[in-house]
Amino acid sequence: MYDLRKPCSKRRGPCAGFRFPEMLRFGLYLAAPFLSLVAPAQTAQQVRERLQAAETDYQQRQYAKSESELRSILGQSPENDAANELLGLVLSAEGRDADATVFFSKAVRLNPASVTARENLAANYAKRGQNTLAEAEFKRLVQLDPENFDLNHNFGEFYLRLGKLQSAIPLLQAAQSLKPADYPNGYDLSLAEMMSGRLADAETQIRRLLEVQDTAELHSLLGEIYERQNQFLPAAKEFQTAVRMDPTEDAIFDWGTELLRHQNLQEASQIFTSGVHLYPRSWSMNVGLGVAEFLLGNNSAAVASLLRAVDLDPENPKSYLFLSKIDQIPASQSAAVTDRFEQYAIRNPKMAQAQLYYAANLWQADQAANGTQHLAKVESLLKNSIALDPK
Repeated sequence: MYDLRKPCSKRRGPCAGFRFPEMLRFGLYLAAPFLSLVAPAQTAQQVRERLQAAETDYQQRQYAKSESELRSILGQSPENDAANELLGLVLSAEGRDADATVFFSKAVRLNPASVTARENLAANYAKRGQNTLAEAEFKRLVQLDPENFDLNHNFGEFYLRLGKLQSAIPLLQAAQSLKPADYPNGYDLSLAEMMSGRLADAETQIRRLLEVQDTAELHSLLGEIYERQNQFLPAAKEFQTAVRMDPTEDAIFDWGTELLRHQNLQEASQIFTSGVHLYPRSWSMNVGLGVAEFLLGNNSAAVASLLRAVDLDPENPKSYLFLSKIDQIPASQSAAVTDRFEQYAIRNPKMAQAQLYYAANLWQADQAANGTQHLAKVESLLKNSIALDPK
Protein backbone atom coordinates (compact mmCIF):
# COMPACT_ATOMS: atom_id res chain seq x y z
CA MET A 1 0.00 0.00 0.00
CA TYR A 2 0.99 3.58 -0.46
CA ASP A 3 2.86 4.62 2.70
CA LEU A 4 1.70 8.07 3.69
CA ARG A 5 3.57 8.07 6.98
CA LYS A 6 6.14 10.71 7.88
CA PRO A 7 8.39 10.86 10.95
CA CYS A 8 6.88 12.24 14.17
CA SER A 9 8.06 15.52 15.58
CA LYS A 10 6.63 17.63 18.31
CA ARG A 11 7.07 20.85 16.30
CA ARG A 12 5.14 19.43 13.45
CA GLY A 13 2.56 18.24 15.90
CA PRO A 14 1.13 14.71 15.39
CA CYS A 15 2.51 12.52 12.64
CA ALA A 16 1.38 13.91 9.31
CA GLY A 17 0.40 10.65 7.64
CA PHE A 18 -0.89 7.12 7.93
CA ARG A 19 0.98 3.86 8.11
CA PHE A 20 -0.21 0.84 6.20
CA PRO A 21 1.57 -2.50 5.61
CA GLU A 22 4.53 -2.28 3.28
CA MET A 23 3.39 -4.88 0.75
CA LEU A 24 0.27 -4.58 -1.33
CA ARG A 25 -0.98 -8.02 -0.39
CA PHE A 26 -2.27 -8.68 -3.87
CA GLY A 27 -1.64 -12.38 -3.39
CA LEU A 28 -5.16 -12.80 -2.08
CA TYR A 29 -6.52 -11.23 -5.21
CA LEU A 30 -4.23 -13.00 -7.60
CA ALA A 31 -5.09 -16.38 -6.16
CA ALA A 32 -8.76 -15.85 -6.97
CA PRO A 33 -10.16 -16.97 -10.33
CA PHE A 34 -10.38 -14.18 -12.88
CA LEU A 35 -12.04 -16.03 -15.73
CA SER A 36 -15.39 -14.50 -14.90
CA LEU A 37 -13.90 -11.01 -14.90
CA VAL A 38 -11.87 -10.98 -18.08
CA ALA A 39 -12.66 -10.88 -21.73
CA PRO A 40 -12.00 -14.06 -23.68
CA ALA A 41 -8.92 -12.47 -25.21
CA GLN A 42 -6.93 -12.79 -21.98
CA THR A 43 -6.67 -15.71 -19.61
CA ALA A 44 -6.56 -15.58 -15.82
CA GLN A 45 -2.84 -16.31 -15.95
CA GLN A 46 -2.25 -13.40 -18.33
CA VAL A 47 -4.16 -11.03 -16.07
CA ARG A 48 -2.18 -12.30 -13.11
CA GLU A 49 1.13 -11.68 -14.86
CA ARG A 50 0.13 -8.23 -16.06
CA LEU A 51 -0.98 -7.22 -12.57
CA GLN A 52 2.29 -8.45 -11.15
CA ALA A 53 4.20 -6.43 -13.74
CA ALA A 54 2.15 -3.32 -12.97
CA GLU A 55 2.74 -3.81 -9.25
CA THR A 56 6.49 -4.13 -9.82
CA ASP A 57 6.49 -0.91 -11.85
CA TYR A 58 4.56 0.82 -9.07
CA GLN A 59 7.00 -0.33 -6.42
CA GLN A 60 9.90 0.86 -8.60
CA ARG A 61 8.16 4.24 -8.98
CA GLN A 62 7.66 3.80 -12.70
CA TYR A 63 4.20 5.22 -12.33
CA ALA A 64 3.48 6.13 -15.95
CA LYS A 65 4.33 2.62 -17.09
CA SER A 66 2.25 1.06 -14.34
CA GLU A 67 -0.71 3.32 -15.08
CA SER A 68 -0.62 2.49 -18.78
CA GLU A 69 -0.66 -1.26 -18.06
CA LEU A 70 -3.46 -0.98 -15.52
CA ARG A 71 -5.65 1.11 -17.79
CA SER A 72 -5.14 -1.49 -20.48
CA ILE A 73 -6.18 -4.25 -18.07
CA LEU A 74 -9.25 -2.29 -16.97
CA GLY A 75 -10.15 -1.61 -20.58
CA GLN A 76 -10.77 -5.34 -20.94
CA SER A 77 -11.68 -6.13 -17.32
CA PRO A 78 -13.30 -3.01 -15.80
CA GLU A 79 -14.66 -4.96 -12.81
CA ASN A 80 -11.25 -6.18 -11.64
CA ASP A 81 -11.09 -4.83 -8.08
CA ALA A 82 -7.33 -5.45 -7.69
CA ALA A 83 -6.54 -3.44 -10.82
CA ASN A 84 -8.82 -0.62 -9.67
CA GLU A 85 -7.15 -0.50 -6.28
CA LEU A 86 -3.62 -0.56 -7.69
CA LEU A 87 -4.44 2.18 -10.19
CA GLY A 88 -5.71 4.28 -7.29
CA LEU A 89 -2.38 3.77 -5.55
CA VAL A 90 -0.46 4.76 -8.67
CA LEU A 91 -2.50 7.94 -9.16
CA SER A 92 -2.14 8.80 -5.47
CA ALA A 93 1.64 8.38 -5.72
CA GLU A 94 1.59 10.83 -8.61
CA GLY A 95 -0.32 13.35 -6.50
CA ARG A 96 -3.55 12.87 -8.44
CA ASP A 97 -5.65 12.16 -5.38
CA ALA A 98 -9.01 13.23 -6.82
CA ASP A 99 -8.55 10.83 -9.75
CA ALA A 100 -7.45 8.11 -7.34
CA THR A 101 -10.69 8.40 -5.37
CA VAL A 102 -12.68 7.09 -8.33
CA PHE A 103 -10.70 3.85 -8.47
CA PHE A 104 -10.46 3.34 -4.71
CA SER A 105 -14.22 3.79 -4.45
CA LYS A 106 -14.82 1.30 -7.22
CA ALA A 107 -12.50 -1.24 -5.61
CA VAL A 108 -14.50 -0.96 -2.38
CA ARG A 109 -17.79 -1.29 -4.26
CA LEU A 110 -16.54 -4.41 -6.02
CA ASN A 111 -15.17 -5.95 -2.82
CA PRO A 112 -16.90 -4.34 0.22
CA ALA A 113 -15.29 -6.77 2.68
CA SER A 114 -11.75 -5.89 1.64
CA VAL A 115 -9.92 -4.22 4.50
CA THR A 116 -7.03 -3.14 2.27
CA ALA A 117 -9.34 -1.45 -0.23
CA ARG A 118 -11.09 0.49 2.51
CA GLU A 119 -7.75 1.41 4.08
CA ASN A 120 -6.69 3.06 0.86
CA LEU A 121 -10.02 4.81 0.41
CA ALA A 122 -9.95 6.16 3.97
CA ALA A 123 -6.38 7.43 3.53
CA ASN A 124 -7.36 9.03 0.24
CA TYR A 125 -10.30 10.86 1.79
CA ALA A 126 -8.08 12.06 4.65
CA LYS A 127 -5.43 13.39 2.24
CA ARG A 128 -8.11 15.32 0.39
CA GLY A 129 -9.54 16.80 3.58
CA GLN A 130 -12.84 14.94 3.21
CA ASN A 131 -12.84 14.13 6.90
CA THR A 132 -16.47 13.04 7.26
CA LEU A 133 -16.06 10.42 4.53
CA ALA A 134 -12.68 9.35 5.92
CA GLU A 135 -14.13 8.93 9.40
CA ALA A 136 -16.98 6.79 8.07
CA GLU A 137 -14.54 4.49 6.28
CA PHE A 138 -12.31 4.20 9.36
CA LYS A 139 -15.29 3.22 11.48
CA ARG A 140 -16.23 0.48 9.00
CA LEU A 141 -12.63 -0.70 8.98
CA VAL A 142 -12.40 -1.04 12.75
CA GLN A 143 -15.67 -2.99 12.71
CA LEU A 144 -14.28 -5.30 10.04
CA ASP A 145 -10.97 -5.90 11.80
CA PRO A 146 -10.92 -4.56 15.39
CA GLU A 147 -7.63 -6.30 16.24
CA ASN A 148 -5.73 -4.67 13.39
CA PHE A 149 -2.88 -2.55 14.78
CA ASP A 150 -2.52 -0.36 11.69
CA LEU A 151 -6.22 0.44 11.58
CA ASN A 152 -6.37 1.52 15.20
CA HIS A 153 -3.19 3.55 14.83
CA ASN A 154 -4.29 5.27 11.63
CA PHE A 155 -7.77 6.02 12.93
CA GLY A 156 -6.33 7.39 16.17
CA GLU A 157 -3.84 9.52 14.31
CA PHE A 158 -6.63 10.78 12.06
CA TYR A 159 -8.50 12.07 15.11
CA LEU A 160 -5.26 13.45 16.56
CA ARG A 161 -4.67 15.53 13.46
CA LEU A 162 -8.20 16.92 13.79
CA GLY A 163 -7.61 17.79 17.43
CA LYS A 164 -10.22 15.28 18.64
CA LEU A 165 -8.07 14.01 21.47
CA GLN A 166 -10.75 12.15 23.41
CA SER A 167 -11.60 10.14 20.29
CA ALA A 168 -7.95 9.56 19.41
CA ILE A 169 -6.71 8.26 22.75
CA PRO A 170 -8.79 5.02 22.99
CA LEU A 171 -7.74 4.02 19.46
CA LEU A 172 -4.07 4.74 20.10
CA GLN A 173 -4.32 2.83 23.37
CA ALA A 174 -5.86 -0.12 21.53
CA ALA A 175 -3.02 -0.05 19.01
CA GLN A 176 -0.43 0.15 21.80
CA SER A 177 -1.94 -2.84 23.57
CA LEU A 178 -1.54 -4.79 20.33
CA LYS A 179 2.09 -3.68 19.87
CA PRO A 180 3.43 -2.34 23.19
CA ALA A 181 6.90 -1.73 21.76
CA ASP A 182 5.75 0.36 18.76
CA TYR A 183 7.56 3.67 19.12
CA PRO A 184 5.62 5.94 16.70
CA ASN A 185 2.22 4.94 18.06
CA GLY A 186 3.52 5.27 21.61
CA TYR A 187 4.79 8.77 20.87
CA ASP A 188 1.42 9.78 19.40
CA LEU A 189 -0.34 8.36 22.46
CA SER A 190 1.97 10.25 24.83
CA LEU A 191 1.44 13.46 22.88
CA ALA A 192 -2.36 13.05 22.88
CA GLU A 193 -2.42 12.33 26.61
CA MET A 194 -0.24 15.35 27.35
CA MET A 195 -2.33 17.64 25.16
CA SER A 196 -5.51 16.47 26.87
CA GLY A 197 -4.09 17.13 30.33
CA ARG A 198 -3.53 13.48 31.26
CA LEU A 199 0.01 14.25 32.35
CA ALA A 200 0.59 11.26 34.63
CA ASP A 201 -0.56 8.85 31.90
CA ALA A 202 1.66 10.62 29.36
CA GLU A 203 4.68 10.39 31.65
CA THR A 204 4.07 6.67 32.25
CA GLN A 205 3.81 6.02 28.52
CA ILE A 206 7.03 7.94 27.80
CA ARG A 207 8.90 5.99 30.49
CA ARG A 208 7.84 2.77 28.77
CA LEU A 209 8.94 4.07 25.39
CA LEU A 210 12.33 5.14 26.74
CA GLU A 211 12.98 1.50 27.53
CA VAL A 212 12.26 0.69 23.89
CA GLN A 213 14.11 3.61 22.29
CA ASP A 214 15.93 6.40 24.11
CA THR A 215 15.46 9.49 21.91
CA ALA A 216 15.89 13.22 22.21
CA GLU A 217 12.29 13.92 21.23
CA LEU A 218 11.02 11.75 24.10
CA HIS A 219 13.16 13.66 26.60
CA SER A 220 11.91 16.92 25.11
CA LEU A 221 8.30 15.79 25.43
CA LEU A 222 8.93 14.63 28.99
CA GLY A 223 10.42 18.05 29.74
CA GLU A 224 7.26 19.71 28.49
CA ILE A 225 5.17 17.43 30.73
CA TYR A 226 7.26 18.40 33.75
CA GLU A 227 6.95 22.05 32.79
CA ARG A 228 3.16 21.73 32.76
CA GLN A 229 3.40 20.16 36.22
CA ASN A 230 5.49 23.14 37.40
CA GLN A 231 8.46 20.87 38.04
CA PHE A 232 11.20 23.19 36.85
CA LEU A 233 14.33 21.24 37.69
CA PRO A 234 13.22 17.92 36.11
CA ALA A 235 11.98 19.85 33.07
CA ALA A 236 15.29 21.66 32.60
CA LYS A 237 17.17 18.37 32.99
CA GLU A 238 15.09 16.67 30.30
CA PHE A 239 15.47 19.57 27.86
CA GLN A 240 19.20 19.56 28.49
CA THR A 241 19.36 15.81 27.85
CA ALA A 242 17.44 16.28 24.59
CA VAL A 243 19.95 18.90 23.40
CA ARG A 244 22.95 16.77 24.29
CA MET A 245 21.50 13.77 22.47
CA ASP A 246 20.42 15.69 19.38
CA PRO A 247 21.04 19.46 19.24
CA THR A 248 18.18 20.26 16.90
CA GLU A 249 16.79 23.75 16.57
CA ASP A 250 13.62 22.78 18.42
CA ALA A 251 15.46 21.09 21.28
CA ILE A 252 17.79 24.06 21.82
CA PHE A 253 14.88 26.50 21.68
CA ASP A 254 12.92 24.47 24.24
CA TRP A 255 15.84 24.41 26.66
CA GLY A 256 16.60 28.09 26.25
CA THR A 257 12.94 29.04 26.67
CA GLU A 258 12.68 26.93 29.82
CA LEU A 259 15.66 28.77 31.29
CA LEU A 260 14.11 32.12 30.35
CA ARG A 261 10.82 31.22 32.02
CA HIS A 262 12.59 30.70 35.29
CA GLN A 263 14.92 33.68 35.04
CA ASN A 264 18.14 31.71 34.48
CA LEU A 265 19.09 34.50 32.12
CA GLN A 266 22.84 34.00 31.81
CA GLU A 267 22.42 30.31 31.02
CA ALA A 268 19.60 31.10 28.59
CA SER A 269 21.81 33.60 26.79
CA GLN A 270 24.56 30.99 26.47
CA ILE A 271 22.15 28.40 25.10
CA PHE A 272 20.67 30.79 22.55
CA THR A 273 24.15 31.99 21.57
CA SER A 274 25.06 28.38 20.80
CA GLY A 275 21.77 28.03 18.94
CA VAL A 276 22.47 31.08 16.76
CA HIS A 277 25.93 29.70 16.04
CA LEU A 278 24.46 26.37 14.91
CA TYR A 279 21.40 27.88 13.20
CA PRO A 280 22.32 31.44 12.17
CA ARG A 281 19.24 31.79 9.97
CA SER A 282 16.83 30.66 12.67
CA TRP A 283 14.26 33.33 13.53
CA SER A 284 13.43 31.70 16.87
CA MET A 285 17.08 31.46 17.96
CA ASN A 286 17.72 35.13 17.21
CA VAL A 287 14.54 36.20 19.00
CA GLY A 288 15.38 34.02 21.99
CA LEU A 289 18.86 35.52 22.20
CA GLY A 290 17.45 39.03 21.82
CA VAL A 291 14.99 38.53 24.66
CA ALA A 292 17.66 37.00 26.91
CA GLU A 293 20.07 39.90 26.28
CA PHE A 294 17.31 42.46 26.86
CA LEU A 295 16.39 40.89 30.22
CA LEU A 296 20.09 40.95 31.13
CA GLY A 297 20.18 44.68 30.33
CA ASN A 298 22.40 44.30 27.27
CA ASN A 299 20.34 46.51 24.96
CA SER A 300 22.87 46.74 22.16
CA ALA A 301 23.20 42.95 21.88
CA ALA A 302 19.42 42.58 22.19
CA VAL A 303 18.78 45.05 19.37
CA ALA A 304 21.34 43.36 17.12
CA SER A 305 19.70 39.95 17.59
CA LEU A 306 16.17 41.26 17.11
CA LEU A 307 17.16 43.16 13.97
CA ARG A 308 18.50 39.88 12.55
CA ALA A 309 15.18 38.25 13.45
CA VAL A 310 13.26 41.02 11.66
CA ASP A 311 15.36 40.58 8.54
CA LEU A 312 14.92 36.80 8.62
CA ASP A 313 11.12 37.06 8.83
CA PRO A 314 10.02 40.64 8.04
CA GLU A 315 6.30 39.90 8.42
CA ASN A 316 6.42 38.18 11.80
CA PRO A 317 4.76 40.65 14.20
CA LYS A 318 6.48 39.18 17.26
CA SER A 319 9.85 40.52 16.11
CA TYR A 320 8.51 44.07 16.20
CA LEU A 321 6.72 43.48 19.51
CA PHE A 322 9.95 42.45 21.23
CA LEU A 323 11.93 45.23 19.54
CA SER A 324 9.34 47.79 20.70
CA LYS A 325 9.92 46.77 24.33
CA ILE A 326 13.48 48.14 24.27
CA ASP A 327 12.97 51.72 25.43
CA GLN A 328 16.61 52.76 25.20
CA ILE A 329 17.92 52.11 21.70
CA PRO A 330 21.69 52.80 21.41
CA ALA A 331 22.35 55.78 19.15
CA SER A 332 24.43 53.68 16.75
CA GLN A 333 21.43 51.40 16.11
CA SER A 334 18.63 53.97 16.17
CA ALA A 335 18.47 54.55 12.40
CA ALA A 336 18.37 50.82 11.65
CA VAL A 337 15.56 50.25 14.13
CA THR A 338 13.53 53.17 12.79
CA ASP A 339 14.01 51.91 9.25
CA ARG A 340 12.58 48.47 10.17
CA PHE A 341 9.54 49.97 11.88
CA GLU A 342 8.97 52.37 8.98
CA GLN A 343 9.12 49.59 6.39
CA TYR A 344 6.76 47.44 8.49
CA ALA A 345 4.25 50.32 8.67
CA ILE A 346 4.51 50.98 4.93
CA ARG A 347 3.97 47.30 4.06
CA ASN A 348 1.01 47.07 6.44
CA PRO A 349 -0.98 50.33 6.06
CA LYS A 350 -4.14 48.71 7.45
CA MET A 351 -2.50 47.26 10.57
CA ALA A 352 -3.02 49.49 13.60
CA GLN A 353 -0.18 47.91 15.57
CA ALA A 354 2.32 48.53 12.77
CA GLN A 355 1.44 52.24 12.73
CA LEU A 356 1.67 52.37 16.53
CA TYR A 357 5.12 50.76 16.61
CA TYR A 358 6.44 53.27 14.10
CA ALA A 359 4.90 56.21 16.00
CA ALA A 360 6.33 55.03 19.31
CA ASN A 361 9.77 54.61 17.80
CA LEU A 362 9.76 58.12 16.34
CA TRP A 363 8.53 59.54 19.65
CA GLN A 364 11.32 57.69 21.43
CA ALA A 365 13.86 59.12 18.99
CA ASP A 366 12.62 62.66 19.68
CA GLN A 367 12.84 62.12 23.43
CA ALA A 368 16.39 60.81 23.12
CA ALA A 369 17.33 63.96 21.15
CA ASN A 370 15.31 66.31 23.36
CA GLY A 371 13.48 67.52 20.26
CA THR A 372 10.15 67.49 18.42
CA GLN A 373 11.38 66.74 14.92
CA HIS A 374 8.87 63.95 14.32
CA LEU A 375 5.93 65.34 16.30
CA ALA A 376 3.60 65.86 13.32
CA LYS A 377 4.40 62.44 11.91
CA VAL A 378 3.84 60.79 15.28
CA GLU A 379 0.45 62.48 15.63
CA SER A 380 -0.58 61.40 12.13
CA LEU A 381 0.47 57.81 12.75
CA LEU A 382 -1.35 57.65 16.09
CA LYS A 383 -4.55 59.05 14.58
CA ASN A 384 -4.30 56.48 11.79
CA SER A 385 -3.76 53.67 14.31
CA ILE A 386 -6.80 54.77 16.35
CA ALA A 387 -8.93 54.98 13.21
CA LEU A 388 -7.90 51.44 12.26
CA ASP A 389 -8.56 50.10 15.76
CA PRO A 390 -10.47 52.43 18.11
CA LYS A 391 -9.83 50.07 21.03
